[in-house]
Amino acid sequence: MGEDIGVSEKNRFSAELTNAIKHILATEPKLRWDSPVYKFIDKLTPPMIAEEVKAATTMTATTASASLGPTGAVGSESAVHSQMMERVLEARKKGDWLRAKMLLEEIREMRKTKDPNTPVDQQTEDPYIIQQLALVMYKAKHDTPEKEIAALREACDLLYKLNPTTSNDTETLGLWGAVHKRLWDKAKDTVALDKAIRSYERGFSLRNDYYNGINFAFLLNVRAAHAADLAKASASPAESARQLAAAIADFVQAERVREEVLTICAEWIKSSPVPDEKATEAARKQYLNNKYWVVATKAEAYLGTGQTAEAEATYQEAYALEPALWMIESTKEQRGKLEPLLADSPLKYVRTGELKC
Repeated sequence: MGEDIGVSEKNRFSAELTNAIKHILATEPKLRWDSPVYKFIDKLTPPMIAEEVKAATTMTATTASASLGPTGAVGSESAVHSQMMERVLEARKKGDWLRAKMLLEEIREMRKTKDPNTPVDQQTEDPYIIQQLALVMYKAKHDTPEKEIAALREACDLLYKLNPTTSNDTETLGLWGAVHKRLWDKAKDTVALDKAIRSYERGFSLRNDYYNGINFAFLLNVRAAHAADLAKASASPAESARQLAAAIADFVQAERVREEVLTICAEWIKSSPVPDEKATEAARKQYLNNKYWVVATKAEAYLGTGQTAEAEATYQEAYALEPALWMIESTKEQRGKLEPLLADSPLKYVRTGELKC
């Protein structure tokens, strides 16, 4: 087509493309159900279309205009989405999570099904936008613990739309685990702790990655310590023994998971060479950031398996990569929480013979 295309032809093309895109976005998740896995495993949800939706959401105004011209409805709508997503990213970089939340709520409404005959609870939504909105809800700071807990529960309600208990979308599982991990920290909600553990366990099974693995192991230690406390406080010898058995099982499983994590970290380091001189500065920085988290995770895995000398040396190796200060602070905070859990191991009751039935 040339520059002399008529306005009516542009409008017709724009309308047809708009309908096509809406149809694809509405039916794409269902197309993936043709795998036998989803036919024979009840209630298993296939991965969301986060990357595809993200690409569509962040289409630039230039690309949209070039595709459809000045009268193209899809181009103008995508341009608005693109501009708003850029504002979201700017707000996130500044740590203005509440502003990012407001912008994402607007985008969410814009991308909902526009069919007036579709009930509100059945409207098609963009999984990527839901994930991003839940993330900023989780990250936002509040002036009281009560407000923070309320925001976390709001994020949980939002993520329910993505079926996190049956989904195998690892982005959804990671957010579900992080939100419930924070809920445990703030509210000492044991149900939230169990949900966080199941989420990281599923993510680890699906991806076999160091991030889900190290978080899964840490939370197993948290639950082990909680069960040991319940065992000591119980007046019933039978209940005390039951809680202690659960604590020991979680503690031992955490060590086994960390052994797997050590192997995963070693494989990452072996298969991820330093970018050569042709790589961009951004690529080199991304590599160093990724390597920092792998090495820091390796250090924590050493610590959790009782290899303290290796752990200390590996922590120093991670810090020598000179990451952002917040990354080091995050690592040290996690270490500060883990060390007391390891020092008060429930395995000591096996050695001393305490808390018998």
